[in-house]
Amino acid sequence: MQVNVEREFKEKFRQTFIEMLETDRETLYPLFTEIMEDLALVRAMEEGENTRKVKEENIIGLLQ
Repeated sequence: MQVNVEREFKEKFRQTFIEMLETDRETLYPLFTEIMEDLALVRAMEEGENTRKVKEENIIGLLQ
């Protein structure tokens, strides 16, 4: 019984979410873009913590 209620809730939530995206795109699109950028930045920072360190001069040289 609990599994059916949870499955039904997820489906209703999914339908509502899709409907919101379709009807209010101008408001929601910038919000989700910002969220995705933040998540990508967090992931990059986490990956950077596990890699070897390089000198700042090397990075600046690559950017120029």
